[in-house]
Amino acid sequence: MSARRLAIASLGFLAAAGAAVGSAHASGDGQLPARGDQSFGWRVQTLPHTGDYGEPSIFTSRGLTVVDTFGPTVWTSANHGKSWTLVKPEKVDSTGCPSGDADHTILGDGSILADNLCLAGPSNLLYRSTDKGRTFHPAGAADAVPGEAGIDSDRQWLAADPYNPKVVYMSYHDLAGPNIWVARSTDGGTTWPQRVPVTAFTPTAFADAQGGNTSARPIVGREGDVFVTYAYSDPVTSNTASPKEPDFVLRKIGIAISHDDGLTWTNVVAYDGTAQKARVGHPFTTAAMDPAGYLYVAFSQRLEPSKRTGIYMIRSANLGKTWTKPILVSAPANGSNVMPSIVAPRPGVVDFAYYATRVPDFDSKAGEWAIEFTQTKNAFSGSPKFVHSRIGGVAHYKDICLAGTLCLATGGNRNLADFLGLTVDAQGLAQVVWTDDADDGDTTMYAEQTKQR
Repeated sequence: MSARRLAIASLGFLAAAGAAVGSAHASGDGQLPARGDQSFGWRVQTLPHTGDYGEPSIFTSRGLTVVDTFGPTVWTSANHGKSWTLVKPEKVDSTGCPSGDADHTILGDGSILADNLCLAGPSNLLYRSTDKGRTFHPAGAADAVPGEAGIDSDRQWLAADPYNPKVVYMSYHDLAGPNIWVARSTDGGTTWPQRVPVTAFTPTAFADAQGGNTSARPIVGREGDVFVTYAYSDPVTSNTASPKEPDFVLRKIGIAISHDDGLTWTNVVAYDGTAQKARVGHPFTTAAMDPAGYLYVAFSQRLEPSKRTGIYMIRSANLGKTWTKPILVSAPANGSNVMPSIVAPRPGVVDFAYYATRVPDFDSKAGEWAIEFTQTKNAFSGSPKFVHSRIGGVAHYKDICLAGTLCLATGGNRNLADFLGLTVDAQGLAQVVWTDDADDGDTTMYAEQTKQR
């Protein structure tokens, strides 16, 4: 592991625990999800190696595809993922700051905005590329979006406004509050004059996960609508996992809603799993809005005392005011499913990607995990139909610890960090990126759907 990668062990949800498991493990489909429908036509490749890996994000726009991971490391492709250009961390962030979380987005004018959570402070260092990723330059002041206590920031997300090429949002978590903040820029990320806490129900009650951020990337809709989903539990003192547990005690999903470009917010309980003894922070909730304005949230849930985890979806037809009951998305034959990512490219069409295994215990050392893709074309019907397709073979062996930095105390395996990435291109074909530590070290993988189903 690089020095940058090791540095993340000191902050929030960023630590990685457990050694990579190599090719000494036998491959095969014994504990993997079924291959499922292979008519999607997956093309899988390994992105050029660097010393950094974990939590890859992906966006595509105007024929340009951009992937990022820790470092910050950036890959770009101008030919639908057939070949890639690697932009090493020092070419993005020339300060040499020890890197925490990294993120990026593609703005409406085609420029790339990249972010590095600088662990030495100031927190969020922003960089812009106007030449399709060949070069990056500082975007605004280095401390444009500081955490509440200078470097007190965790898991920042960038979200471009699809209807305004210069507007971009950033959400992040501060540990001292604790709170989730949303900042807004109207000049492509150069300045951030608006920064608002979004999860304070009252001055003393926070819907937050304290020691780790569980919020999703903001969803930007039309006419000033912005949405942030998050997993939480109350009272707030019950939110953290004990040193003996592999996940957090988060039983509810909330959504912060703004109808005035992120200036003011209200909070809605989208799902309450308290009565079922549900845990829903595995680790992030993820959200999407389809072109018709329907909202979807995907999350990984387990019901105590079982260790079995499934991917579920809730839906809203009225901009988040009310939500349907959870619907199982993942295949019933799967034993455990975690880290969902979601997109909704067309009305009623929703794609999901996540890690899956047949072992009914996400904390089991017997786990063999692969990437599962699921699609529905009638998401808002009474009984949506889900089609499943496994992408490739084993991506990870053993357990997946979801207790943040406490994975260091449990000895749990946290090589995969906290999430993977999913997007769709202009033709509606899915593109997935994930971390693979199964055979030849820690790599970032890319898969492209090559056929419409």
